Amino acid sequence: MSMRAMSRRSTLAWMLVHVVFPLIPVPIEGVLRLLASDNQFRLDTFSASTVALTWGLICLFVNQSLCANGAETPEINDADEDDKRLACTLMNMFAIVCFVCFGACVTYSALIEHGHRDLVRAMGTLEALVFSVWPIPLTAVLMIQRSFRLRASLA
Repeated sequence: MSMRAMSRRSTLAWMLVHVVFPLIPVPIEGVLRLLASDNQFRLDTFSASTVALTWGLICLFVNQSLCANGAETPEINDADEDDKRLACTLMNMFAIVCFVCFGACVTYSALIEHGHRDLVRAMGTLEALVFSVWPIPLTAVLMIQRSFRLRASLA
């Protein structure tokens, strides 16, 4: 097998492990909610808290992959090291924001269930935010993977 084919397989494996597998709970939850609601697609078919949590985990996985990648390449120049630190910081910031959104979604849901109906509008705004900004960390993850040639070990 050629080196290029091995590299493509490794990149695909990295994407599966670090992006696709952590996102699996989102469609599973959506399908279960869809089936429970007699196949009626509604705004609450997908949970913003699940989306926020999975993206937080993805950001942590990418950050860990960046750290492990740095240990494998000792001959790295200062500019590359600074870029890697910036990417790590960006992934940590995305993770923190995602986990805060997760906590806020869960808290708002619990408070709304216990009679605080005045929070419904705030919950809707937070859910819209979570569902509309998920392409930002996805774009960052893809750019980081390509920039630093993050690969999964196929051994």
